[in-house]
Amino acid sequence: MWGNGLNGNCKNVTYEDKINCVTLKQDRFSNSGLVEFGSFCRYLTTRELELAQTLPVGYTKGLSIRQAQNVIGDGWTIDVIAHILSNIN
Repeated sequence: MWGNGLNGNCKNVTYEDKINCVTLKQDRFSNSGLVEFGSFCRYLTTRELELAQTLPVGYTKGLSIRQAQNVIGDGWTIDVIAHILSNIN
């Protein structure tokens, strides 16, 4: 089931030493963004993507999964920005 992540194969990243970001889908292959779940691959759900960016669950409710992925991926993490701006007088 697992491949090397090339040519459309799903790569098992569970034991990788360094993973840049599992929520990024900047690969040209359709399997980019897959994560291991038990013994099979799956995509992150909209809920998981929202929580990863500290958005309220359901924030992208009116959007398709593809639109939600794009909107969430293009945004900044709310808690990080709030922390940065909290130091401005």
